[in-house]
Amino acid sequence: KKMNSVQLLNVSDGEVLPHRMALVHGKAIGCHRIQVRVRGEHVGDSKVVHDRFKAVIMLEDGDNAVDLVGQVIQENEDRSELYEAAHLEITVVHKPIVGRREVRLHYLMATDSDGTFQAPPGEPNDQYTGMMRVRTMGLMIQLATAEMLKAWFPEHPRTTFKISDDVYETVLPLTKAEAWEMDGHALWGLVNRTLSLHNPDIINLGVMSFSKWNGEKALAHTALGGNCTALFGGASMFTWPTDVNEIEGKFLDTRDIDRSISFKDGPRQGRWGSASTTIGACLHELGHCLNLPHPGGRLKNLGIMARGFDFLNRLFVLEENGRPLQLGEVEAFFDRGSACRLLYHPFLTQNEPRSCPKMYIERGTEDIIVTADDGIRQIAFFVNSENCGHKEFVLVDSPPTMVRLANKEALRDEYDIKKTNRKMKISVVDSNGYIFGLFLNDIPLQRS
Repeated sequence: KKMNSVQLLNVSDGEVLPHRMALVHGKAIGCHRIQVRVRGEHVGDSKVVHDRFKAVIMLEDGDNAVDLVGQVIQENEDRSELYEAAHLEITVVHKPIVGRREVRLHYLMATDSDGTFQAPPGEPNDQYTGMMRVRTMGLMIQLATAEMLKAWFPEHPRTTFKISDDVYETVLPLTKAEAWEMDGHALWGLVNRTLSLHNPDIINLGVMSFSKWNGEKALAHTALGGNCTALFGGASMFTWPTDVNEIEGKFLDTRDIDRSISFKDGPRQGRWGSASTTIGACLHELGHCLNLPHPGGRLKNLGIMARGFDFLNRLFVLEENGRPLQLGEVEAFFDRGSACRLLYHPFLTQNEPRSCPKMYIERGTEDIIVTADDGIRQIAFFVNSENCGHKEFVLVDSPPTMVRLANKEALRDEYDIKKTNRKMKISVVDSNGYIFGLFLNDIPLQRS
């Protein structure tokens, strides 16, 4: 008879979490389900799938006692009984992020909006529900960022961006009909002008409540991020969770979407697929605001900053489309280049970038020299604005203040930039998150 046990894989006893929403992912041997209690209150039950379980919980400031009770279902002739087979108690500490840089959530409306969003008949689509769903999406991508960075840097304390406590109700200076006539870039431009307070400490993430599927195409729909504005269409909000207790159910909802009345976004099946793609895409667009490019080269199509945002559901649940996920199936993750950039980004560290890194071509050798007084953490090579490779100096106590790169010709050869119209940019990140980039042809010659 195997011993019954519960153990955690992603959080340890006493760990400090900067995010209010938390994921507990663990192993449960010989148990059928896990009863989850937080601060003595029963907050939910998680099914055990292939000896694994995942539960998403909300924390309060300070210490949170988390109790995981492994239960076994005993089938008797006339009824099934539950009994406790294993038990794990840990404390997780929620310490909210202190700092002035934050991601601000907006529920965007038109001048003639009544606040509702598009949903199938009979389903909640009022403004309060919509704002709650935007709030939950924000907490989910904040948590996902911390988890995905933890996967790359297990020794580093958990880190993520700060998110506004409230969702802002923001009315844009246009009517629904006007919005439905506009393309994504025009909508992004309008939102960027309306929300941009020229405050570099705020990134605005807005979801448009007036997006509409007309049976053939999505109107006022886009997914665009850059500068301090990330914008997403809200026609899939009917698939999103309203609060933490709905996350599992929404990601396991295998019902088909009736495309005669509702928007089906992304390449994957059912309601769960739309929820995963669209919440994942919000993180992808926010990533652009955090100076993350698309990965290129060997990494093309992999990770959150490529099409990997479609798999965001796999961070939160262990089943998909009615079947258990197998170990080794692709997870939601940041490509390594993106993860290194985020680790030192001022929106995650709340550090002050101080002195700008420099680049020049050395006389005589024609090598490219990169310097940064505060220490170089990453040198990335962008080809046509995709990150095609990088050198990293992360998590070392004394990162180099000078790095010698090859000359222009050698770099062009290495990244296969012959006489084509492909442009290369070198992007440097220092210890305080100062990000400085130059196109190859703009790097100056060393002063004599």
